[in-house]
Amino acid sequence: MSNETYEYDPLVGNEIRLIYLTPPLQDFSTSELVEYTLLHRNLDEKPVYNALSYAWGGPTITEPILLEGVVVQVTTNLAAALRILPHLQEGYLWVDAICIQSE
Repeated sequence: MSNETYEYDPLVGNEIRLIYLTPPLQDFSTSELVEYTLLHRNLDEKPVYNALSYAWGGPTITEPILLEGVVVQVTTNLAAALRILPHLQEGYLWVDAICIQSE
């Protein structure tokens, strides 16, 4: 696994970061890391998205995901949701644990 730290692109103006969920090519039970991309969307354009908070589950019990090629640790509950949600719907998702840049 990589020792890189994910580098957030700065937000400009009234932008937020969103993950775009697309139906996966593999079964959600796979142990392979699924890769996600953060996209910037301007709130003035009223993007349609769902929100998900990572606060449920043990904050120290984590597993890796790939965020634009960089391994990032997220709670196991969030990782499970990110594997399952694309099977249920396609679209934008705002996840505080991923979309907010931590300093």
